[in-house]
Amino acid sequence: MANALFVCLHNAGRSQISQALFERAAEGRHRARSAGTTPGERVHPEVVEVMGEIGIDLADRVPHKLSEEDARWADVVVTMGCGDECPYIPGRRYLDWDPLLAEIKRVTKPGGKLLIIDMVTVPVAVREYPRLLKDKLRTKSDQKKNAAFDAALQRLVSHPDWKKMLEYNPIRSEHEMKWYLESRFPGQKMETLNMAWNSRIVAFDSGPVERGIEAKLSYP
Repeated sequence: MANALFVCLHNAGRSQISQALFERAAEGRHRARSAGTTPGERVHPEVVEVMGEIGIDLADRVPHKLSEEDARWADVVVTMGCGDECPYIPGRRYLDWDPLLAEIKRVTKPGGKLLIIDMVTVPVAVREYPRLLKDKLRTKSDQKKNAAFDAALQRLVSHPDWKKMLEYNPIRSEHEMKWYLESRFPGQKMETLNMAWNSRIVAFDSGPVERGIEAKLSYP
């Protein structure tokens, strides 16, 4: 009997589905667990609904935080973009399942690029205080110049639907996005556009996507 551990970021979707389908296919011959490096509050409702359509009930599942004990329990660890937070235990087999880059290449024209602007969470460091002050002053100035836009933005982020969206799709931490993008597109760096106390706006230009490196399917 083998033990398989499925790991993603929030343990609210992909890894939960993987565990459930593995358990169905194994029919008791093998065991499975799933976990997340930054677990969400609940399994995504749409995941519960879709899995219910094929007779698998995930309604009572609760996202679980990845621990070293989970990795030691497993014979095979299947990771899904959780980066260097996945503990390495000698003697275990690691599989990195990353279909994202292949899909990006499939739908992008030759020479096309991936352009990302997003918000990430990360506390400001002391050495970054000068940049923080500069960005805050610039933000205040921009708010005065674009009062109508700022008012609309405040209405958006205070709306109950926005808060509900964040429950299901938490803002990613900076190191997760930075690790994934810079490891898949060597030489390209994530850039900080605006900095706040506990978050920042970042941008990433992949360059030609055909140069992206798809993760090896197994390691070490």
